[in-house]
Amino acid sequence: MTNRSNFIVGGQSLPGKPYEGNTLRYVLSQTRRLTGSKISEAFVDKGYRGHAEETTTVYLSGQKRGVKTRSLRARQKRRQAIEPIIGHLKSDGRMGRNYLQGIDGDAINVLLCCAGHNLRLILRHLRIFWPSIWQVLRSWLSGSRPMVSGQQPWASTTR
Repeated sequence: MTNRSNFIVGGQSLPGKPYEGNTLRYVLSQTRRLTGSKISEAFVDKGYRGHAEETTTVYLSGQKRGVKTRSLRARQKRRQAIEPIIGHLKSDGRMGRNYLQGIDGDAINVLLCCAGHNLRLILRHLRIFWPSIWQVLRSWLSGSRPMVSGQQPWASTTR
């Protein structure tokens, strides 16, 4: 996830029960590949001790050494907001129970849960910031209000 929003930029299903410190390289390389940007800092929990990441500065939760500025401390505390998002993915996003078979099914389940979470965020922002567009989308999806030819979809009409 990004440090500024709850948008998920990468998710992987790793077979077996790998040690978290060994998975950090794979997750960061996937995120670099998907976003096309360099990741300069990563904020992780204490389970990632003993990681082998050399290109990214990794800050563990509760780390005092190397954390010198207030903004860096605030970003380090932001990491704690990630755990509830993972909980929502498991309960609301249906990632707690996988009905797909095998290792490929696990990977597909993670991908679909992350995509669903991101779509929910996008729809929430559309609903908050552009309510007229949200009303048009809602009426279009429900099929309750047919569009008259020549009518613009964003024009509000009264019934």
